[in-house]
Amino acid sequence: MKLVNDALMAKWDGKYEELYAGITKKYGPIGHPIPQAAKAPPARRGSVDKNGKKTVADYYETFVSMVAQATPAPPAERVVSVVDAKAANELNGLETSSFTLCTRIRPILSHEEGREKEEYFTCVVPGKVCNSKDGKDHTEEALVLQPKISVSGKPTLDNKAFKMDYCFGPDSENEDIYTSIGAPLVRRAKEGQVGVIFAYGQTGSGKTHTMNGILNGVVQDLFADESAPRAIDFSYFEVLGPHLADCLTADGPDLKIGELLDGSIATINLSEHAVSNPDQLSKLVRIAQEKRSTAATEMNDTSSRSHGVAIIRVRMGPNPIP
Repeated sequence: MKLVNDALMAKWDGKYEELYAGITKKYGPIGHPIPQAAKAPPARRGSVDKNGKKTVADYYETFVSMVAQATPAPPAERVVSVVDAKAANELNGLETSSFTLCTRIRPILSHEEGREKEEYFTCVVPGKVCNSKDGKDHTEEALVLQPKISVSGKPTLDNKAFKMDYCFGPDSENEDIYTSIGAPLVRRAKEGQVGVIFAYGQTGSGKTHTMNGILNGVVQDLFADESAPRAIDFSYFEVLGPHLADCLTADGPDLKIGELLDGSIATINLSEHAVSNPDQLSKLVRIAQEKRSTAATEMNDTSSRSHGVAIIRVRMGPNPIP
């Protein structure tokens, strides 16, 4: 469809000055940026929006009370190892295909408590816990209680529940998470199986804090049983955009990730470091964590800007190959 045609040109014939004056009045002179209207400051508690209505911030204390009332009471008993519970479910299929989904609700941090109250308050809480009679089918909910102002001006909560295998509340400790998620995978590694823990979340949600806690538990647990000989190798690299970096060696060939002929994925030129006790492994973990790229963000002054990948290889047996 042509916007400029003979009919349009005929309509404005001899009126170009009038047309130009109208355009200049609305958009400013040609070649100059369009003037932007000043943005109103964000609403604060005790203020009203542009239509004279109260905002969510005005009902801060009310919403805090409503969230507390809508939060289910914690269960008397919970499944300790969600990984084992899901693997034991006969409907799940092969044990090696088990995929366990967990979430951790981050508490309000100390540096956030000093800000305006209405900007920070808890609205994501642990929801219902469902256990089957035989204990093999276990699900939990993360309950999102979004504060809203109804058309009539009353404070309401928009409730949405997201079902998963396990929901760690804001009062959870890294040790609790390791017991439920990390310890079962360490046991499987000692039995010759493979396990993967993957953390996903927005900046400042606590991914690095949680993964470091799990990794610290793995370090101690791997060497807890001294009666079984084993050889353990540790590698760590970071992915920053299209770039890969080995966090345990200063100089070396460039890292590459690719698919081999058998369909497996391999990281080429990644260094492996043999360890024989938890102190050696802990030292390597600290070196890798300190070398990771960080930068300040609005949510975290030292936010991890890269994806960290830790690889631990365990070989068991009376004569483990070094």
